[in-house]
Amino acid sequence: MEITAAKLINTILNTNDRLTVGEHVDIHHTGMARLGETVTVTATLTEHDKKHARFTLEAHNSDKLIATAEHQRTIIPRKLLERMMR
Repeated sequence: MEITAAKLINTILNTNDRLTVGEHVDIHHTGMARLGETVTVTATLTEHDKKHARFTLEAHNSDKLIATAEHQRTIIPRKLLERMMR
C-alpha cells in the first residue's frame, strides 16, 4: 500500500529535487487474499503541503474490499536523503 501512495505522490513532485519517505501507516484488514491472488490497491491523495502528503487507500481482491488504510509520507530534499543513506 505504501508503494502505491509513493508512486502517486511522485507523479506530483519534482523527484529530481524531492523524495518521500513513509512516516505512518494505519491498516485495517477486512478480508483476506489467497496465495497467488491478484490484489489491487487504490490510493487517494487527501492532503498535500510542503512537508507531508496524506492518503487514504483501499485494497481489493477479485470480489471484495480486503483492507483500508491511512498513510502519511514526509517530503524531503533528495540530497538530504542521499547524505543520510551514506
